[in-house]
Amino acid sequence: MDTITDAVKKGLAALDEKLEAIAPEEAEAEAELLGLWAIADVARDKVAEAERAQSDAQAGFITANASFFRTAEKLSEQKETISSFASQQAVFDAKAEDCKQALAAVQRLRAGVAAQ
Repeated sequence: MDTITDAVKKGLAALDEKLEAIAPEEAEAEAELLGLWAIADVARDKVAEAERAQSDAQAGFITANASFFRTAEKLSEQKETISSFASQQAVFDAKAEDCKQALAAVQRLRAGVAAQ
C-alpha cells in the first residue's frame, strides 16, 4: 500500500510542478483575456454610440429634407405670386399710360376750345 501511496504522491508532486510551471502563463493568458474583453466592451460601446449618432443624423437629414421641399414649394408659390403681380403691374402700367394719353388729349381739347 505504501508503494501505491508513494506513486500517487510522486504523480501529484509532478502535476503540482507542472501547474507551477504553467501558472505564470495562465496568469498572463487570463490578464490578456481580461484586457481583450475590456477592449471589446469599449468597442461595443463605441459601436452603439456610432449607431445612435447615425440614427440622429438620419433623423436630422429627413427633417432637413422635408424642410427643403416645403421651402421649395413656398418658393414656387412666391414665384407664381410675383409673376401674377408683374402681370397686374403691366396691366396697371398700360392703363396708366392710357389715362395719361387721355388726359393729354383732354388738355389739347381744352386748349383748342379755349383758343376759339
